[in-house]
Amino acid sequence: MFMQNKAEIDVIRQVPDSDLQQYLSPVTSQLNDFERATLNRPFTKEELLIAVKGMEKSAAPGADGVQLPVIEYLWESLGPILTREANNIMRTGNLPQNFKKVLITLIPKRGKEGDTDIANLRPISLTNTTLKIVSSAACRRLQKVLDKLIGPNQRGFIKGRFITHNTMEFFTMVRLLKERKDRDRPSYYQAILMADFTKAFDRISHQYINATLEKMELGTKMTGLLMSILKGQFGQIVMNNCGGDYFPLDCGTRQGNPLSPLLFNIALEPFLLHLKILEGVKLSYGDISLGQMQYHAFADDVNIYLSNLSDYQKTARCIKDFERVSNSLVSQSKSKLIGFYNGYSRKEQDILPYPQSYIGREDTQYLGIRLKGVDWSRFIKNLPFMTHKQGYRGLDTINKALGTNMFVSSKTVYKDLVQCMTAKELKKIDVSIQRMFQGIGADKLYARPKKGGFGVIELKVQLQGHRAKVLARTLGDDQSWYVKYMRAKMLHHVVKIFHQNPRANIRNSQGLDWADFLFEANGRYFENLEWTFTPNEIHYINAWKQLVKGSRITHPYTIASRARIEDVSAILSLRGIPSDSERKMLRTGIFKSQSKQRQEKKPPIMPGRFREICPEARPIKKWDKFWKALYKEEWIKRNELGAIHLFNIGSYVPQHDERPSRAAKCLLCLKEVTSDVFLQHIYNECAISQYWWNHLGFPRAMNLREMLAPEDTSFDNLRKLNWFVKIVRITYKGRRQSGNEGVTLPELSNRALRSAMRRVTPMGQ
Repeated sequence: MFMQNKAEIDVIRQVPDSDLQQYLSPVTSQLNDFERATLNRPFTKEELLIAVKGMEKSAAPGADGVQLPVIEYLWESLGPILTREANNIMRTGNLPQNFKKVLITLIPKRGKEGDTDIANLRPISLTNTTLKIVSSAACRRLQKVLDKLIGPNQRGFIKGRFITHNTMEFFTMVRLLKERKDRDRPSYYQAILMADFTKAFDRISHQYINATLEKMELGTKMTGLLMSILKGQFGQIVMNNCGGDYFPLDCGTRQGNPLSPLLFNIALEPFLLHLKILEGVKLSYGDISLGQMQYHAFADDVNIYLSNLSDYQKTARCIKDFERVSNSLVSQSKSKLIGFYNGYSRKEQDILPYPQSYIGREDTQYLGIRLKGVDWSRFIKNLPFMTHKQGYRGLDTINKALGTNMFVSSKTVYKDLVQCMTAKELKKIDVSIQRMFQGIGADKLYARPKKGGFGVIELKVQLQGHRAKVLARTLGDDQSWYVKYMRAKMLHHVVKIFHQNPRANIRNSQGLDWADFLFEANGRYFENLEWTFTPNEIHYINAWKQLVKGSRITHPYTIASRARIEDVSAILSLRGIPSDSERKMLRTGIFKSQSKQRQEKKPPIMPGRFREICPEARPIKKWDKFWKALYKEEWIKRNELGAIHLFNIGSYVPQHDERPSRAAKCLLCLKEVTSDVFLQHIYNECAISQYWWNHLGFPRAMNLREMLAPEDTSFDNLRKLNWFVKIVRITYKGRRQSGNEGVTLPELSNRALRSAMRRVTPMGQ
């Protein structure tokens, strides 16, 4: 089945050069001589090392089996060799023979887990790590000039451009079009074409990519390097650890190679330039024009905005021409036309052959967010399932924390910018995350790893920075319609407050500045926000209020003295100009990693009860030094020392002692112990513990003071301590369970003690 599908893709028709040049006529080179020379200069050993350090260390190797940490470790020997080979490739345009083999593994697309249909599987290319290093270095060079090569509404994998810009613009645009439908009376054919490219990365023609690179005038050497990484390679499909025959890879970009997304962006850009002939969607704030949108693109997710049947005809021609020259294919079954009128699904047209639906009934998604909005109750309810699905629910605490930040917190931040959670929902999601870490308090969960915590993101804090940053975007040079829209709203609200009239016209803004809204000192412009802003936008503003201190005081006489700009559109095109103090404040990183910043200000974790019964463990410096040493072992060297970590935050003890002095029985030695000294007994004085101290290689039994934030943070000592506290806790827990079931506990024999040591592994928790 795969080979049949592959054969269909690989029948690549050569397109006459004249046709390619005609199609690429809208493409012009924007690079200056210095930028082009920088792209084409020889690689240096230092440049490749920077690429090595920036790559994912756990990435799977290619056919040679060499992983990145090996190359980094041997860099002094291998660096000069790889630098020479990289420059040979750039000079000759030819790959060494051992760079040409590519292993291909198939993984299911999102939501298609367990599916065996080839259409629902995605090929991932495993190229040699050495080639990925060269590709990554080339990728870093390209990133510096992509703003000149790629239009502003294509945002995938480009530095400084974010997927959230697409989603916020899209959902705001949809809301505006719905609100203005009755007023503006647009064509019944106004619609969004969500174009789905079949095997987008795998089909794209090498001839077409080469012609596009040449038209953009990247330079002979850089173009030769990029094309050599694409052409002349041979793939081998590996399934169930069995490899098939090698076959030539005559089309497509290699998913898994760092250059693949950028090359696809470059290949897509001429198609998007052709779409500029569309009327598209005109956007405005009242009667003030904000611009028009013909498309949004993020990787192979392309939305095309259609105003009328004329746009349908132009789009059909654009798609047909792009498919012809690039070997791409827009799926007729998976692409969708979504209209804004109730009867759109029944509206007949024979121009664009895609399924039609009404947006009010459409349940599809744009970049992972449903058109109907985010169902936060369902999202929070599904958190336990999400952790299980991603495979980290049963891992140790550190990896579970990393998984939570990666799969839960990042998704939450992404969706929240489109539909902000209420304070109640924020509290619910933080509590739900805390429940996944039984026995660990919120303060320890959120604390920074170098301070003894696990670095889980506290969302109610973290989201404030992301929300406020939406408004910070308006202060830059961004001239997108969305930025102008937010500036218009802020200016309009300033006008309303200044005139104390919720119906004041935005054109009565003589002398008023939209940036005053953000920096006004007494907060009067933050009053009556519901006059102007949506609930989502009010969440952005409230976050800004929390993080940014206003410094401007506006009086009628200062406003009257300002130079007046009568054209509101011109006002909205002006970037905000913060004062020196405002600029200094904004440069302090106040929008970045709010949860982390908050936790960095706190002292290291110190277990309260342990410090009460062991005064020697009270100095903060002792804990600060210990946690930093343990951080290196656990987070940097990836040694699993979860038991001693949890013990030192006070949550890995078999039984907490109590302050009132009363009798309690040690379930290890079966002696009566007063509860106020229970922990001292079980770890230091108990005969059973003494046995384990002696047989785990310690010169003597450590007292509680020495166990808490130990001064000896060598791996050997930490490993043995980890083993000891695991044995004590697991054995004690097992005996307590037996006692609760009514079993009379026998004395532990030496044989049982040795067995306990064998059953418990030294590492982990």
